[in-house]
Amino acid sequence: MALNFPTPATDGQVFEPTASLKYTWNAAASRWDYVPAPAGYTGSAGADGSDGSDGSDGTDGSDGNTGATGATGATGATGASGAVGYNGSKGDSIDGANISGDDLILSLDDAANTSLNAGNVRGPAGNQGAAGAQGISGALTTFISQSDTPTSYTGQGGKFVAVNSGATALEFITGGGGGGGATTYAKTYYYQGTTAVTVGTTRLYIHADGTITDIRGYLRNSATSATAIQVNKNGSSINGFNIPGNQNSYYQTGLSLSISANDYITVDITTGSVASDLYVTLIYTA
Repeated sequence: MALNFPTPATDGQVFEPTASLKYTWNAAASRWDYVPAPAGYTGSAGADGSDGSDGSDGTDGSDGNTGATGATGATGATGASGAVGYNGSKGDSIDGANISGDDLILSLDDAANTSLNAGNVRGPAGNQGAAGAQGISGALTTFISQSDTPTSYTGQGGKFVAVNSGATALEFITGGGGGGGATTYAKTYYYQGTTAVTVGTTRLYIHADGTITDIRGYLRNSATSATAIQVNKNGSSINGFNIPGNQNSYYQTGLSLSISANDYITVDITTGSVASDLYVTLIYTA
């Protein structure tokens, strides 16, 4: 249907050619713009649609992890003892007059008996049994009661305990020096019992500035394997040595390890053995 639009006069002028059509003049665009009819009332909701068909099955999940191994079952009861075997038949008697050889020792019930039965025959002597283990020594209550120490304190006042020059035992020594020269001192560390890897906590304090010249290690009871020793000053290593297997001692001389007053010495066992009772003596001048 053709519409005859009027000549517009003002912006927004309304033109309604029918009851269902409406236009307004847009002066800026020089045109008639269609005005849509207002929306009608919202109708009531429609009925629910029918259910959709079931979806297809999902894919199977992956297998779970293997379960942990179960606990070990309890030990079964001890089986019953087997039946006692039959006694063997009695051996023939032996005529003592016809037996000879170095491996037989015969014992007769009396001098007149010349017929021997199995109860009267001893087999050859067995080999000598192995020597038994050495018994544990009784407890020692004093230093001088041991086998490798001085036997008396008489006349030893003011002296030091040290490993001897042959590194075979302990002895009392007198500090050297005098006349204004350096004085020799000794400090001895003692570890009692079987040597095991140990970080030493016993502190040997140094009283004056000086120099360690000798270190002597001694084991009262040696072992087939070596025992490794480390000497520390204020917690840091300054010397290490081994007492070889099957030996009781190790002796170091000509050392020049500086020490100061109030330094402390500790001794560690870095490799243990079945050796026992370790002494480490430091000889120093100050």
